[in-house]
Amino acid sequence: MTPREIRKEIERIDEIARKQEAALQQKRLEVGKVIYERLLKELPDDHRDSLVEIIAKETDDRSDEEVKRMKQYPMFNSVEYIAARLPVYDSKKNKEFFQEETKIKELREAGPARRIVMCVRESDEKLPESAVFSRGDPLSPNKQVKPAEVFVLSRNRDDFEIPINAEKRPTTGRRLAYAEQLTDGTHPTVARVAINRIWAHHFGAGLVTTTGDFGLFGELPSHPELLDWLAQDFVESGWKVKRLHKMIVTSSTFRQASTRSPKADEIDPNNRYLSRMNMRRLDAEEIRDSILHVTSLLNEQIGGPSVPVALEPDGRVVIGKAIFDDDDGLVEIRDVGEQKYRRSIFIANERINTLTMLNTFDAPVMSPNCESRDCSTVAPQSLWFLNDGLILDMTDKLADRMFSDNFPEPRARIRDLFLRLFSIEPTDNEVQQCLDYLHEQAEQLRQYQGEEWVELVKKFNHAPDIAAHATLCQSLMSTNRFLYVE
Repeated sequence: MTPREIRKEIERIDEIARKQEAALQQKRLEVGKVIYERLLKELPDDHRDSLVEIIAKETDDRSDEEVKRMKQYPMFNSVEYIAARLPVYDSKKNKEFFQEETKIKELREAGPARRIVMCVRESDEKLPESAVFSRGDPLSPNKQVKPAEVFVLSRNRDDFEIPINAEKRPTTGRRLAYAEQLTDGTHPTVARVAINRIWAHHFGAGLVTTTGDFGLFGELPSHPELLDWLAQDFVESGWKVKRLHKMIVTSSTFRQASTRSPKADEIDPNNRYLSRMNMRRLDAEEIRDSILHVTSLLNEQIGGPSVPVALEPDGRVVIGKAIFDDDDGLVEIRDVGEQKYRRSIFIANERINTLTMLNTFDAPVMSPNCESRDCSTVAPQSLWFLNDGLILDMTDKLADRMFSDNFPEPRARIRDLFLRLFSIEPTDNEVQQCLDYLHEQAEQLRQYQGEEWVELVKKFNHAPDIAAHATLCQSLMSTNRFLYVE
């Protein structure tokens, strides 16, 4: 629920916006009146009075003859009609009014957002009736049925009835009763499915690999006793997910290295029995958030409206607010400032317009749903690290920060970069390779004779060195060491 203070602020801004909208509408009417008077004078004297009478009538009250007369002078109409169609009558004034409308819209959007939760409610006044339909035809109800569990899940459990709402809640109480039945600890699948999903999140595959088919036609669990024990412990501990995560990530199984051995590969080539840790690439959102984090750009704001995305003319979906004209033509994609550096979970996720960067790294395809994510290694991913404006912008800012963070010595900058990206000290050989690369790249950049670049180098002698560091950052971010969890 939206707090009272926020509601008052929303109402205050809304009142200001309504007054501005009323003033803008009055301006439109005044312009419409000027145009009306001009068009009125241009009408023939013998038709003027009759046309004024015709346009004063409602559309349905006009005779065929009157409609025919109006078509002879299509531009002449009422003040309200003209004011509503200013793009046709005065495009210059309309553009001015459009800019004012944009400012009013921005005023509303700048204020706090209401906290809205969308949910389904039912009434307790009339209990819904369910029936088995003849041949699936909703117009041919057959046998009436009562709410109950799916048969295959209830055949090994005691029957339960969903009680009549004796407590006089504002709903029937059916959903609450079913939720309590699902979590009472006797349901055969709820806890097991939850455990399997969480396990798959940490290990890349569940104890039952078919996470979306936990039944007769799915795969058998690789460790059935472990699945049963974890499910029972999960229920007995009060369904505490954080406790379960901690138990998994502190286990010896999770903390194994991902190093392969010929003997284990021969016995268990797919690593179903977890003799080692599976190497896992970061998910699309994790890659973006990691890049923002290591470049110190991550905006850690929690909550609020989603960060908007927009479709560019070239087909890419980028972060930004799309501004359209009256004909729904794209005017511009407006920058959203620091909002574009928020965590990926807060980015608007539309089925048809998913952020291109996330799609490149296998964001889940929600059509109709996603049981498990794919993980591909394709050329567009490397090309993104080479060419995308986002990575270029962030690596440039990281390079600037490296030079401004009191690391005068090149080796210290390289050490700081490795700690940022990989959380590990570079070896002497890696330091030397990076130094050789930086020297060679800076020399090539100094020889570049682009006019703007030459002027920049004259003003800032270290510009080639900073640019070389930016390309080093870009190269290291695209490595498996950064993208994969070993």
